[in-house]
Amino acid sequence: MKNKLITITLITLFIINISFGIYGLFLNTNKTKDVGNSTNESIKPHIAKIEYKYYLEDEEINEMPKNDIITNEDGTTTIDENYVFSKYECTNDVKGNFDTENWTFNLDNKNNKDSVCDLYFLKGKYEVSFILTNAIEDENNEKLVKRETDGIFKLIPNDGYTFKSATCSNNKEAIWDETTQTLKIIAITKETTCNVDFEKKLLNINIIVKNGTGNTNETVYYGDNKSIIIEPNEGYDNAKVACTNNQTATFENNTLNFEKITNNTECTVTFNKIALKNHKLTISNPTEIEDLTLISDAEQSIETGKDGKIVVRATNGIIPKLNCGDSIPTQNELESSDNTKTIEFSFYNMSNDITCQLSK
Repeated sequence: MKNKLITITLITLFIINISFGIYGLFLNTNKTKDVGNSTNESIKPHIAKIEYKYYLEDEEINEMPKNDIITNEDGTTTIDENYVFSKYECTNDVKGNFDTENWTFNLDNKNNKDSVCDLYFLKGKYEVSFILTNAIEDENNEKLVKRETDGIFKLIPNDGYTFKSATCSNNKEAIWDETTQTLKIIAITKETTCNVDFEKKLLNINIIVKNGTGNTNETVYYGDNKSIIIEPNEGYDNAKVACTNNQTATFENNTLNFEKITNNTECTVTFNKIALKNHKLTISNPTEIEDLTLISDAEQSIETGKDGKIVVRATNGIIPKLNCGDSIPTQNELESSDNTKTIEFSFYNMSNDITCQLSK
């Protein structure tokens, strides 16, 4: 009985020791968990980092381009729009929007992933330059043109030159206005260079001839000289020349001469009728000689170039003679009989006064 009691007591103690051991293990486990929780609470949560990269006209740059703010005389401010925002691209599906007023990029959503956002910008203004042949650029032309607008530039051709062609980079369309002497480049979106050529003007000369021959229409280049043959009709001379557009020409030896033609012109050449001068054909002694009778007038008026005639009738076998100095007439017997002769003295193509003395 006693041994049985001892056995029960030992078993009881053994169970108690095991219980305390299990309890102690439980306490130790809970303590470890508490320590772990305390450590986790001291570590801050991961914050995603956003790296920004900036591009201007698709070329990477070191920092975001910014527009200048100009203060006006009245105190107001104006943004000088040298740059415009184009687009953004972010990794990990990060979204955002660009605030053009405050010039900042704002994220719409956040996650715990590090991401890269590429921000793309374009120039707000572009420079346009020219390579000119036979012309210069107006110094008042704008040097920069706002993006996506048309640029209008005044070009000044050299004297006597006119627009030929324009070829611009980026396949830009260019339109020339002859009236305003300006070149319009359509919708500029990049730096642009234009090669513009001017060529010598091709001018027109129209010649109208009155009382003569030589009507013609000629084409010449600006600054050229030109000679044109023109002839008057018979009986006409003393050409008068009148040209339009302040063009001048001279007429000499049946040739119309132009020196340095500078404009289209129409020239009228008018020949005037030659004024005919009358010359005197005179017999100084028409009634003083016996047997000679003057049939024609003793004094005649003959037009220049016309023929003068003196007719004398002689009787009793007398042969009439005329002494007219250096002028020698041609004789022609008009009538003849045994006792009478009628003689015609002719002066062809008279060009001066003639005085004759009749004798036998």
